[in-house]
Amino acid sequence: MGYGISVMAIRLPLCMLIGICSRVLTGSDVKYVMHASLTGYTCTNNQVLFDVTSLRSAVSCAAKCTETTTCYGVFHRRQDMRCIGCMEEFIVSTETPMLNGTRYYRRQTYKIIDTKLSWNESKQRCGDIGGHLAYIKSQEEQLFIEAYITHDIRKTLWLGGRNSGNTGEFFWQDGDPVSDGFTNWRDGHPLTICSSEQCMILFYVNQEWVWQDMPCGPSGVNRYGLCEFD
Repeated sequence: MGYGISVMAIRLPLCMLIGICSRVLTGSDVKYVMHASLTGYTCTNNQVLFDVTSLRSAVSCAAKCTETTTCYGVFHRRQDMRCIGCMEEFIVSTETPMLNGTRYYRRQTYKIIDTKLSWNESKQRCGDIGGHLAYIKSQEEQLFIEAYITHDIRKTLWLGGRNSGNTGEFFWQDGDPVSDGFTNWRDGHPLTICSSEQCMILFYVNQEWVWQDMPCGPSGVNRYGLCEFD
């Protein structure tokens, strides 16, 4: 299937009486983004956190998800007020159940640190606010970031991957090899001839967002950091 993403933000708290709210509300800063490309699906049985039929609006459904940190996103079906909370990131596969009429809303889990820092400084700054430099392990995640997070194409963003300077292999900071999953390297990268430690950036070139390896600093160029919150 195609992975084009259409997005719509929902802010909480919510107008619970009729389920209709203004797009910008004071209070909680939790946001949910609708993925039009995932309409008609639902999460697999082993990922279902809750499944209720009493929530009329998508904002009410998203509010229930916000009650727990283990809820990653929700499927809502308006005609029967059904709300299904998913425990993990939603990835479409051949085993993914389909359910006519659902719409998927994913919790926004990223923040750009709007100060140019070295890779290590950005890593520390993300940690200070409860997150880590972002890992991009699926095409859906790459497209989500492109569609909703990276508004300014002039910004170059640190990601949470680097090499050891010994083998040239890149690893995400959770220990997973970058090469084991989805990759989006710029042509000709990473540079295998570099012996110094290199870190990963996300930047816009030739009308697309790609990954590239760059010196981590402090001698390298400072950049903005892309934080992710689990």
